[in-house]
Amino acid sequence: RKLNKAHKFDKVLSEEMSQQDLYEECRIDKYVDHVVDGYNATIFAYGQTGSGKTFTMEGYKYKMNETLNGFSQFESTPVAMTRQNENIGIIPRIVGELFHKIQGVELKKYRIYCSYLQIYQEKIYDLLNPLHS
Repeated sequence: RKLNKAHKFDKVLSEEMSQQDLYEECRIDKYVDHVVDGYNATIFAYGQTGSGKTFTMEGYKYKMNETLNGFSQFESTPVAMTRQNENIGIIPRIVGELFHKIQGVELKKYRIYCSYLQIYQEKIYDLLNPLHS
């Protein structure tokens, strides 16, 4: 039996796209504006292992370890190999823009909460907790 499935995408972006172009193309600044206005926002990266989610979100390339079965895996305690400004990912860009915008607002106080989670092999990891492993 043959099934036809249709999928809808808002955008398909090139792997050659810069981090800044991705940030602008996805209109991430609008999410930051909503957060400044008091709303919650979520950035969700989904895809297979090795497809670039971590690089897109963080902007760092990590050292790899060889395992006994020949597959490469990220180190359990990642060490960033590059920290070039043009590679800064979505999360550091959002944090910078958010704090820049709230500094310009007078007569208001802000309390900022942030979660950074990874779901891997049906387990949830809190990436802001250094004891997550």
